[in-house]
Amino acid sequence: MNPGLRLKLIVHFLHNFRILHRMKQQSRDRLHPGKGYTQRLGAILLLAALFLSSCLNDVPHDNPLDPAQGRTGFEVSGVVQTYYAPHMPIDGALVWLKPGTSIGLSAADGTFRIQGIEAGDYTIYCSSDRFQKDSLHLQVFANTSLNFTLNGLPHFVSHSVTTHYIARWFPLEDVYYLQVTAEVNDPDGLADLKGVRCEIPYTAFADTLDPDSKAGRFKKNIFNKSLNITSLQDLLGYPVYLTAEDKPGATVHSEGLYPARVIEKTAVLLSPVELESVPADSIHFRWDLTPLPFEYNLRIDIYAINAGIATSVETIDGISNQQTDWLYRSTLPAGDYFWTLTIQDTFGNSSQSREGVFQIL
Repeated sequence: MNPGLRLKLIVHFLHNFRILHRMKQQSRDRLHPGKGYTQRLGAILLLAALFLSSCLNDVPHDNPLDPAQGRTGFEVSGVVQTYYAPHMPIDGALVWLKPGTSIGLSAADGTFRIQGIEAGDYTIYCSSDRFQKDSLHLQVFANTSLNFTLNGLPHFVSHSVTTHYIARWFPLEDVYYLQVTAEVNDPDGLADLKGVRCEIPYTAFADTLDPDSKAGRFKKNIFNKSLNITSLQDLLGYPVYLTAEDKPGATVHSEGLYPARVIEKTAVLLSPVELESVPADSIHFRWDLTPLPFEYNLRIDIYAINAGIATSVETIDGISNQQTDWLYRSTLPAGDYFWTLTIQDTFGNSSQSREGVFQIL
């Protein structure tokens, strides 16, 4: 009850009590009380009842067994931490209950506290950036404590889809392939990664990327035959999707990745070619290439041939597309070699020339 209203009732009660006292004094000389006395006595009793009921309404409900205890609200508290031991705290995790609008945030030590919750059945949710959302069913009839262990979601650091064309003398058939690469990280560590899957809805292709020698990196070269297409040009305008998965089974999906172009133009190697002999201290590479209508650089790759097996021995990249030759200061030993010239655009798409074979005497 409002304190001011309670004070007024008390004053009014005492005033009417004095009136009643005087009436009782006057009635001693009478055989029966008057009608006004009876009405006033009823009013006084009614005010007394109101006064007493207002006092009873403010009795505190400190007893936990009291059914009205829920009106004051309970507290739900706990800790939000990582999935694997040693279960590090997660700062800034959002914790909320439904139904209702009760909400809280975890502190730097992972603890959270939500107060003023009425008794009842709830679903409590917990989420944090880069972690998988979790939820629990909760019955609140007293102060409650619980913990969340959130699984860190894998996320893509980088990914790419590029096209590659390799012209060659042997085998005679040229090679076209789509290369899909991805680098993935996980808040629970790279050991928690299960793999990356690639899907191309247009060709109904789906396969798992191969893990690279460096943890967290994956790659797949997908050739035309596997894609059920006659040319990589058929893929232009159609998306490629990647899905990364961790060991507990959480997945994240990339946006659609689109091949930018297919470079089918190659350079013509002029020298050295056809087992031409070159000096041991320097090799003058020369080529012919019609300018292309997009930004690109050139790269020279040199391979040694030993017992019919080609081994990469040198790569010279970042050559301007304005150049048609390159003088290489050689420290290579005598033997058989071949070289190629690759065109590479800013997206990573490439086109490689046929081989130029030479000898160092």
